[in-house]
This record gives sequence, C-alpha cells and structure tokens, in this order.
Amino acid sequence: MNRRVFSNPKQKKGRRSDYKNLAQSQKQSWFGGFLKNFQKKDQQTTLPRYIHKKLYNQNIKQKPQIKLVKTNTAHSSKKPLKINLFAKILGVVKFFLIVFSMPFVLIWNFLKKYFRWEINSINIFRSVFSVLFLIIALRFADLQVLSNGKFFNNTSEGVNTFSQIIPSSRGQILINDYSKNSLVQVTNTQSLSNVFVEPSALKSYLETSEESLGEVAQRLAGGLNLDYRQVEDFLTKEVTAEIPKDYTILERYIDNDQKDAINYLKFPSQSPIFEDEELPAYSSWLGYENLEIRSYPERNLLSNTLGFVIRHKESRENAKNSGCSKLVSMNEERGTVDTFIPGDYSKGQYTLGYYGIEQKYCTELAGLNGKKVFNDEAGTVVEDNSEVQNGVNVELTIDINLQRKTEEILKEVFKSNTNSVGTPKHGSALVIEVKSGKILAMASYPDFDPNEYNEVKNSEAFRNSVTSIDYEVGSVIKPLTVAAAVNEWQLEKTDNEGNRLGISPDWTFEDYDEKGMPYEELNGNILYIQNAEGKSYKNDGPQPVSNILRDSINTGIATIIPTIGNERLKNYFLDNFKINKPTSVSLPGDIHGDTRPLTDPNNLNSKFIYATFGFGQGYTMSPIQLARAYTPLANQGYMIEPYLVNSLQNEFGEVIDDGSKSDSPIYKGKQEKVLEQNTARLVTGYLANTIDQGYLGASPSKGQVPGYIVSGKTGTAQVGRETERCKGGTGMNATPIMVSMITLLLVMVLKKSPIFSCFEAC
Repeated sequence: MNRRVFSNPKQKKGRRSDYKNLAQSQKQSWFGGFLKNFQKKDQQTTLPRYIHKKLYNQNIKQKPQIKLVKTNTAHSSKKPLKINLFAKILGVVKFFLIVFSMPFVLIWNFLKKYFRWEINSINIFRSVFSVLFLIIALRFADLQVLSNGKFFNNTSEGVNTFSQIIPSSRGQILINDYSKNSLVQVTNTQSLSNVFVEPSALKSYLETSEESLGEVAQRLAGGLNLDYRQVEDFLTKEVTAEIPKDYTILERYIDNDQKDAINYLKFPSQSPIFEDEELPAYSSWLGYENLEIRSYPERNLLSNTLGFVIRHKESRENAKNSGCSKLVSMNEERGTVDTFIPGDYSKGQYTLGYYGIEQKYCTELAGLNGKKVFNDEAGTVVEDNSEVQNGVNVELTIDINLQRKTEEILKEVFKSNTNSVGTPKHGSALVIEVKSGKILAMASYPDFDPNEYNEVKNSEAFRNSVTSIDYEVGSVIKPLTVAAAVNEWQLEKTDNEGNRLGISPDWTFEDYDEKGMPYEELNGNILYIQNAEGKSYKNDGPQPVSNILRDSINTGIATIIPTIGNERLKNYFLDNFKINKPTSVSLPGDIHGDTRPLTDPNNLNSKFIYATFGFGQGYTMSPIQLARAYTPLANQGYMIEPYLVNSLQNEFGEVIDDGSKSDSPIYKGKQEKVLEQNTARLVTGYLANTIDQGYLGASPSKGQVPGYIVSGKTGTAQVGRETERCKGGTGMNATPIMVSMITLLLVMVLKKSPIFSCFEAC
C-alpha cells in the first residue's frame, strides 16, 4: 500500500517527528463512479506512533461488520490479564479436587492407611474445612480472573457490559428472463459505515480524562486517516456548543480498515496492536453505524416499480410513517434496535426504501437485526438472545425482455405525442399473462435512475402511473357495458313484466340525427347524448353491436343501458368488474379511483347520467384496475387478479413463500367467474372485429399482429376540464389490447390537448 511521511507539529517530547501515512486504496465499485460523490479521497494527516503500529497490516483478521452499542457508561482502560496458562493450571487443580471430593469414607481410609493419621473429630474437621476452602478460593479466582468480573459486571465500578447489534443484510429484488429460464438481479447492496460521535458524552469524557481535545483529535485523525485540523475543528465546534448533541456524523462511508481503527480506539485493551501500551478507551462516545448502499445495475429499467433505498438512516417516526411499522415493532420486541442511545428505542435508526417494491416489502427485504451481550474487556458473551435474520429476496413476475421493449415503445409514444402544445403528463403500459395474472411488464414514463434519486427534480418521475393515477377511462369501458347486457341475455333473466333483459348477439339499433339522443329533464329541458364530432349513423342503416364497439358509438351504448337498467349496470361495474376495488399489487401511493357517482341515489334514477356512465364518463379508476376488468373477456369469463411477486426466497435461493396462502404478504388471489363463457367469447369477437376492420371499416388497425387474433379498443376522455368547452384541458388515450395469451394496456395522458379536450364524449 502507498505510504507517505508527515511531521506532527503537536507531538509530545520524546516521540519521533516522522510518521508514515496509512493511506487506503479506493476500491472501484462495479457500478463505476456511483459512490464517487460520497466516498472521500485520502487526505494527509499526522499519525502518532501508537496508531502507526501494524494498524493497517493486511495480515490482521477482519472483524465482523457489527456495531457495538454501549449499555453502561462506565469504561475502563485496564488491560486484561494474560490468563491462558493460569487457566490451564486452575483447570488441572479443579479436576483433582473433584476426584478427591468423593465420599469422605474413601478419603478417610486412604489417609489412615498411608499417612497413619490419628482419626479424630479435630483432624476430620480440619481436612473437610481445607478442601472446602480450596474449592471456594479457586472458584472465587475463576470469577475474578477467568471471567474477568462477569458475575459482578452489573455492580462493579469500572466494568462495562455492551450490546453487540448485528445488522441484517437487505434482500435483493429479482426479475425473470423467461427465454433463458433464469433470474436477473436488479439490485445490489454494498456495505459501508458512518463514523459517529456523541458530543455530550465526549464533553463528559474530556472533563474527567487526562487527554486534551487536541490529543483526542490527533488519535482520531490518525486512526481514520483524516485531516487533523478538520477533525479538531469539528470536535471543538460540537463539544463547545451551548447544548452538545447526543449524536452527529463525523465521516461518511468508511471502509473496513477504518472500521477496525474505530474498534481499536474504542477498545484498545482488546487490540493485539496495543497490548503493551496503556491507552484510554473511546467507547463511551465514539462508534460507527452500518449502512447498506443500494445500487441498481439496470438503472432506469423498472424504476417506478422498484423505488429506491435512501443512503442515510431514518428515525423511528419516519420508519413508521413510511409503512415500516412492522419492522420497527419486531426489532423493538427482540431488543435489536440499531440506536446510538442504548435502551432508548425512540432514537432507533432504520434503512428505508421509498416507493414501489422497496417500500411495500420493507420488513421482508430489511430482515431483523441480531444481538449479543458481552463484557468488553474479556470479550465473554453474557447472553445470545437474538440471532440475525437476513432479509429475503423478492422475485418479481416481470420478464426483462418484455419490460425493456415495453419501456422502449412507451417512450416512443410519449415523444411522438410531444408537440408545440407541450409534452404528455405521463404514460403507462402494462402487460399481463391472462391465464395466470402474472404482470410481465409494468412501465411508467417519465422514469428516473434510482442510483441518482437525489438528482431527480420532478417528483412525478417517482410515481408508478400504472397504479397511482386515476382518470375517466372513456370509451374503453364500452366493452364492459356491452358485456353486462349480453351476459344478462345469456342468463335468460327477465324484468317484472316478463321481458328478457339484455341484448342478443344479433341485436341492432337505429341511430339519431346530429343532435344526438334526447333526454327530457323534470324541468322540461332537453339533454342530448352525442357521438364524437357530432357524427350520425342514421342514414347508414341498422348498426350491430360489433359496429357500436368498432366505431365507439355513444348513442348505441346509451340505447343498450335501458335493456338492463341502471342498478344492474352499477352492480356489474362494482361487483363483477371490481372497478372500485384495490388490486393485489397495491404499491405505495396507489389510487383506487372514485366511483361514488355510481352509488349516488340521485344518479341511480337518472337515465341521462347512467348513459354517460355507460361510455366511461363521471367516475375514475386506475390503469391496473381497468386491465383487471378486461381479464374476464380474455379468460372465458373468469376474473384474474394481477400479481407482481412470484415468490419470496431466503438468502440461499430457496422459496419460503409462493403466495398460495391467503395470509401471505404476496397472496395471488383466486379466479372468480363473473361472466358466462359465451359472453366473453362474443365480446372478444366484437373487439377482434374492431382491430380487423378499423374505424368505420375503412382499413385494418395497426394493432394487427400476423398469425394472431388481436382484440382491442381505443378510447379518449377528458381528465380535466376548463371553461369555454374545455380549452386547454387534459386528454387521455387508453388502449387495452388482448393478444391470445396476454393483455396489453397502453395509457397516455396528454396535457393541453385540443384534439381530445373539446370532445363531449369520445
């Protein structure tokens, strides 16, 4: 390793003026430069003799990456006795004492025969007393020397008991490469540490110690290879504050060598380096906290779904508020809270994930800390009451190849909709395997690089718009309205007058003129339902159901709704298609829509309002709720609950939870029949006709895929309205597409789009 020589202006008399610099080589991390802004370069410093001695010798065995938490403010600089030989001697003597403590009759015969002792009560008493005295004396020596005061460490002055908090390792997040039948790790963790000082405790130490603050700074700077002046200025500022802090960070992101130096400074009597010197211990005010720096090798890929882990520890309050209350309570119950003030759980420190999977599964990923209690000088373990439980690995259903392609297409669509008016607000894309509910791709745009989360200026980039936005879905709800009416016909249900409910597969309707479909209000006013751009199909003859969906005819949908009634349509939307219920994905920040207008009693009696409900206006839902509502159409009438997590695995890759049990945190749900099989087949056929013929039957849609039957429906809606017929409003374009085994949903929300914002209904 590189060494440099500096002179020490503050050296004491008799010490050498030249000391070698123990500079450390910066290790290059695999994600190149990620930590360059957080790891400090080596700095020049002066190193006293007792720090120079073998401190960074590569032959020294590395200590475990643990944090030593002081539980008794008393400290001692006494060196432990060299007791190995003495222990052996005591062991031999104790063995013979046990042997000679057999029934006294045997000993008495032995003494009488070979020593010709006069057997009387006085000699017997003396013999027994001598043996007992030796046993007690040796046992007392054992307590005092071998155990180094273990028995008395809670009462003897100058003896410490310490808790050793063993931090758990955070689990990783995995996705699939189904083409290679392998897993891809999309997170990595690097263990680093921060050096902290307790200024209030340091102030008390300086008041009773022979060391000056300058000498403390000199030892500290030498051990950590930091600049002496900076360390001295830092300690001076903290100690001389009007109210010194309980905790403050001295240096961030230290390496293992510096951690060893901290342990030696805290417990010099334990170090083989300082065994021949008398040095004060810094255990009452100095320590380090372990950090896990999370990195994301795929950078922006799946970023809105993954979230990120912050690079500093958060308080107990923040941990509970971020949804990690279970992690907090479990560590507190076990007594394994990582805290710089022992016993005060309110000062607990937690590594937290924000957004996405990192936040939702914070407890599972984080694991639980372990703890050992030991005597600091002898290193004798008093108890071992909590083993560390490392975090689990979370395997997602995502396919890396589909995810990459989906994000690529989404970005292209986003850019193609950017014009002089502005850029879209956000875009979403979702790919679901119909038969199982696996989410194969989940994309949002704009996205971000989780490695540089602190550089993100627009917090909207953190949002997973697939689950955390809601909007008026518009025309994409029309297939569900048609499915409800067709299903009622298939079930052969009738109304109170014996009329069959719903519509038959060959049902047709005659359209209205350009004014639209009229509705008379109680006050005599006439309201109209119009088609997009005021188009009328009156002169085109009877319109079948397939044309209503192909050309998105609002008046046709409005004509269908009375065949089943408002109440039944509401029940289909809320109970069968579950447009008001959260999905099992339920990532942090999810929005589940606003369907209160559907249940408003005043609206239930309004034919006009429910006509608008039938083509997707007046209530909201999230993209993933819409995708789930489409699964019965693609799965023979069965509702599939989409899910994002395949399994939870331990650190050895063994599956410990596959989500099959209802109490599992990754429960995948069950299929539920909500439509007749023939209903699903008919509506899917209507939507296939939409793709094959295109709008007005002019030409096939670009959504066609050679060799596959593709079903789909486009839709636009007003997400926000302004005055004067929505000028400057916000438009939305959603496209659910079903291709054999998958369902694809593409949603693009546009800002200030005159194309969409002025449509009364789309």
